[in-house]
Amino acid sequence: MINRNEILKMDGIEYRVVQIFGDTAHLIQMNGQSVELIKCLASGLSKGVRAGRITVELDEWADVEIRPVSEELVKKAEADYKLIELIVENPLLYTDGGRKRLVSAVSRGDAQLERRINLILGTYWRRGQVLQSLVPAYGGATGPVSRSRKRGRRAADGNDSGVDLSPEVLDAMNEGCRRYLMGEGKLPLRKAYEAFVEDYRNGRLVERRADVVESNESPFNEHRKSSEVNEEMNDSRVQEEIAVPTFNQFYYFYRSRYGSLKKRNE
Repeated sequence: MINRNEILKMDGIEYRVVQIFGDTAHLIQMNGQSVELIKCLASGLSKGVRAGRITVELDEWADVEIRPVSEELVKKAEADYKLIELIVENPLLYTDGGRKRLVSAVSRGDAQLERRINLILGTYWRRGQVLQSLVPAYGGATGPVSRSRKRGRRAADGNDSGVDLSPEVLDAMNEGCRRYLMGEGKLPLRKAYEAFVEDYRNGRLVERRADVVESNESPFNEHRKSSEVNEEMNDSRVQEEIAVPTFNQFYYFYRSRYGSLKKRNE
C-alpha cells in the first residue's frame, strides 16, 4: 500500500505522491518545474511496488521541518505559503482544470503572479507539503541532503554513506520502523536504530535465504546443509563485513514512510 508523500521511482523517474482519494493517486514528477499532477490508480502503484517494477525511494526532504534555518527565511516561506494556502486546502485542486481556475482566481489576471504561484505550488509539493518546504534552498543546511548510496561497512555510527537501497534493505528498514517506532513499545529514534542494526546484522529482519546462496554455487554442493550456511552468516567475522543502513538512511526512511516526526529525545 502506498502512502501520501512517498517518493516512488518508475522507469528511472521519481514522483511524489501528493494526494490519494480512494483508489486515485495524484503524483508530481520530482524533476522539472511542471505543476501538472499525474493521476494513477493507487492499487496499480501498490501492485507495481510489490512486483518490484516500482520502488519506494528515500525522501531527501524528509527532515525539512527540523533543518536549522534563519528567522528571515522562515518569514519568506510564510509569505509564499499565504499565496497558496487557499489553493492547497481546496479539493477543487485535484479536479480536471481545477488548479488553473484556483490559481487564476488568486492571481486576478496578473500573469507574473500566476507564474510565481505555480512555482511555489510545485516547490511545496516536491519538498513534502509543509510550510518549511518553501524555505529557500540556499545557505547553511537548508538544501537537500546528500543522496549518495555507496556501500560501507561501518555504517552504524551514522557517518558512513551507507548501503544501496535494494528492495531487501527497504523491507528491513520498514520492519525495523514497525517493530521499534510504532505502538506503545516505541523507542527513541537513536535507540530504535541501534536495535534495528543489531537485528539487521543477525538476519532477524531480512531473510538471508540459504536456498538462494546455494543455488548460485556449483550443483555438486547441493548436499550442503542450510544450517551450515546460517552458521557462516552468523559468524562474527562475516557480520563485521555486512553493510548496514546508516542512521540517516534509517531516519529519512522513517520520516518519508511514516510522516512528520516531532523532535524526540534521541
